[in-house]
Amino acid sequence: MSCNETQYLDAYADGQLPDADRLRIEQHLADCAPCTLELTRLRKLSAIMGAYRPTLSSDALERIHNAIGQTWDAGILRIARRISAVAASVVVAGSLYLTFFETEQATAVPVWEQAAVTAVQPQDAQLAGATTSGEQQVQLAEWIVSDLGANRDGR
Repeated sequence: MSCNETQYLDAYADGQLPDADRLRIEQHLADCAPCTLELTRLRKLSAIMGAYRPTLSSDALERIHNAIGQTWDAGILRIARRISAVAASVVVAGSLYLTFFETEQATAVPVWEQAAVTAVQPQDAQLAGATTSGEQQVQLAEWIVSDLGANRDGR
């Protein structure tokens, strides 16, 4: 068919054309036999398709319902996997942070250890309140005992 109006026949048959286009197509159908024949064919096809009512067996319905259930389960499993991956990432990141944080705490040198290793200068002893080397040793021993006691109580 070489008619330009055939592209509108489907919409006309379905009642989907605006009023102005509908009137134009109705005028065209009065003069164009091929379009009138095509419209008749479309209406017959619509009637056949509209009358068709498929029936499904109970087995087919059960398969459809099972497929829907499996699709639903697959979606839930996909979401659960993603949430699990995020949770695992948080655990790994937290473990790494704690590992490095604990390492920094373990490498911190206690004050008494620093004092035991370094030589105490006379002005440092005066600032600390110790005037003789014996007093410095007593103060050092007190630091050691307090630090070791704190570690034992903290565990």
